[in-house]
Amino acid sequence: MKLLKQSSFSKNHLVGYVLILVILLNSLLFRQEAVRIARKQSEDAANVFMHCLNTEIETSALMNDLNLQEHACPYTTTKDDVTRYEGGRRRAFGIV
Repeated sequence: MKLLKQSSFSKNHLVGYVLILVILLNSLLFRQEAVRIARKQSEDAANVFMHCLNTEIETSALMNDLNLQEHACPYTTTKDDVTRYEGGRRRAFGIV
């Protein structure tokens, strides 16, 4: 009778150990996934910020540099893609 109680007591412990192991494994996987998602969101936010910063710098340069404004003129004044291309090539090669 005493042997039977020890045996069932050990089985209960075994189930508890397996349950703890499963819980720890799930929490580890959850943590890894949460860190991966946070890292990806941080990288995406940094990329958006850099894109906005580059756009702002290019806009500021265009507004303050007369030479860049002259180069941009064919692109802003024409509606046709071919004319934009030809105007850009004329400006780039000094054919005005």
